[in-house]
Amino acid sequence: MDVMDRAEVLERIDEVAGFGVWRGDANVHEEAIENLEYFVRPADGFRDGDAVRIAAALSRAMDEWVADARSDGSGRPGVVYAWFDGQAGQLRMSFVSGDRGAIPFRIRLRFVSRIEEIVAEYVAGEDPVGAAELNIFAQEVPGTA
Repeated sequence: MDVMDRAEVLERIDEVAGFGVWRGDANVHEEAIENLEYFVRPADGFRDGDAVRIAAALSRAMDEWVADARSDGSGRPGVVYAWFDGQAGQLRMSFVSGDRGAIPFRIRLRFVSRIEEIVAEYVAGEDPVGAAELNIFAQEVPGTA
């Protein structure tokens, strides 16, 4: 597993913002894997204010991906989503074509209204293993077709 410090987490999120989304033939499993980005919990932990900075950076990155998906010319809807993978200790982000229902997880999803809820889990490092549902923050891209 990669090791990052706090500054590298923010740098990596900013880098990912410029990647944009990959769309295949609307195979959500393939898209989810191809678009998967992750941010490892830093070895040096977090400090006061880090959660606010991380949430702002992640929000910007997700906005960039939404803009990229809107401008790709496909006209297909999509969804950019983020969650904390407690087992891996990673904040993760991905994209799939479709709506929230297309997100390919085998666990019940609980959509949260604020990205800060996901970042708080990441900063706290709380492993939700055994939880009946997974918290997800999602931004939908409306289709034009």
